[in-house]
Amino acid sequence: MVAVTACIACHVVSHDQTIEPVLGPGIPSFEEIANRPNTTIESLKSSMKVARWHDPGMAATLLPMSRISDAERAQVAAYILSLRTER
Repeated sequence: MVAVTACIACHVVSHDQTIEPVLGPGIPSFEEIANRPNTTIESLKSSMKVARWHDPGMAATLLPMSRISDAERAQVAAYILSLRTER
């Protein structure tokens, strides 16, 4: 799954993730992102295209998710939204 290979270094992508993200702190889990009130497939895909490091100590380079295909971004966005809990 693209989410595991491209996103796991920064995010907790699933409840059963055994590898801790190496970057952070303060980087939201996929579940946290899914449960934001304005999160949609389109907002996720758009954000992934231009995502950059938020840490001022790191170069402002694009994150790995900005280099995946549009189809892969759609898959990751759908997966993230599948983690949304009932409201």
